[in-house]
Amino acid sequence: MIKTSESIGKLTFKVVMAGIAISCLGAAVVAAPLSITPKSKIYAQLQAGQERTALAPLAAGPSMQLGKASGGAEEDCVRVTRVTGPDGTVYATRGTVCAR
Repeated sequence: MIKTSESIGKLTFKVVMAGIAISCLGAAVVAAPLSITPKSKIYAQLQAGQERTALAPLAAGPSMQLGKASGGAEEDCVRVTRVTGPDGTVYATRGTVCAR
């Protein structure tokens, strides 16, 4: 009787583990992204010359390029490395801006 109880326990364990594995596989298949658009159209658009080499500004007007403050400066300080004016003129700067 003890052998039968152990074998039933092992069989139950195997069935439960198989069920968990199948449900995880099913969840992974369902969660996988599906594309409605055929891949040939997606790849054709990428090869049509829509490649960008630099980030575009979010809006028109002056902009600043920021860098990490050097050396012993505090963590909340940034270094202004370049300012672009509204007319497109680039000004090289060496200023540091802190939160305080």
